[in-house]
Amino acid sequence: MGKLSRRIESLMRTVCLGFSAVGALALMGMMFLVVTDVFLRFTFNHPILGSYEVVEYLMVLVVFLSLAYGQLNKAHVNVEIITQYLSGGARTFAELVTTIISLYIFILLTWGGILQVKHVRATHQVSQALAIPHWPFQIVVVIGGVLFCLVLLHDIVRDLEQAFKKKS
Repeated sequence: MGKLSRRIESLMRTVCLGFSAVGALALMGMMFLVVTDVFLRFTFNHPILGSYEVVEYLMVLVVFLSLAYGQLNKAHVNVEIITQYLSGGARTFAELVTTIISLYIFILLTWGGILQVKHVRATHQVSQALAIPHWPFQIVVVIGGVLFCLVLLHDIVRDLEQAFKKKS
């Protein structure tokens, strides 16, 4: 890997780690809210108003701010039913194809997220109990999708560099 590629990966790792840390904080907040809500519900028969909505919104932060970091660390589920029987070159090719397909799908999902942000802002959609606007959380989906696409693109470039380096 070249110097520029290592620098880009280092920058992406720092950004992804920061977003993932925000997602981890959201997860801790979500756990605290659920535990408190359950305690108040069963102890005093007085649940927290809107806790379900807040948990839904925090879930968006947890998932979409952590996707890219998981991809950087190759921590996503990887089913090797077929690829375990392939040789090194064929396995690399199969992984490259699946990464390209994943990038295509996430580009479409991210584009759909951008369209959804426009729609949600134009129609002023809010949650039912607490009237929390939907659009900031839709933007988090887009940001997480863009970052995930950038990591997938980096993986494709790295895999192609390695494939051509082996042939030389």
